[in-house]
Amino acid sequence: MRINQPLEFDMSSQSCKAITCAFLSLILFHAPSVQSYGQLIPLEVITDRFTFLDVKTGTPAFETLWESVEPFNEGFAVVYDGNDLGLINEEGKYVLPPDYKTIKGVSEGVAVLEDNMGIWHVFTVDGKIRALPEYSTLGKMSDGVMSYRLKNS
Repeated sequence: MRINQPLEFDMSSQSCKAITCAFLSLILFHAPSVQSYGQLIPLEVITDRFTFLDVKTGTPAFETLWESVEPFNEGFAVVYDGNDLGLINEEGKYVLPPDYKTIKGVSEGVAVLEDNMGIWHVFTVDGKIRALPEYSTLGKMSDGVMSYRLKNS
């Protein structure tokens, strides 16, 4: 069994304060483009370690650092812990643990997932997951439609 331990950093450190100031400047001068991300935007705190910046407070929203993050969409963000992908909510809590090889971010209330055994799943924002082993691939939901390919076709 693998134990995932989040990396932590001191939010009062000088490097963190300098990065926060740099991003605040970016937000102040480029507000229209940043607003499309919502209140939380990706923030590289140290080389190859990311969290999210709270636009309203100008401070990092979470102490946890990930190797890679995607912007929030519909209240969820895909994060990479260095081994696998997971999905967090706007409180920084995992709604899907980092156990997935592929996560096609939330769109229209649905996320498409591929586990490490190659089985595709559909996750709905109400917390339900349905395994779909008969598919070799699933596309992201768009306008109520999802592309797919059946195995052996």
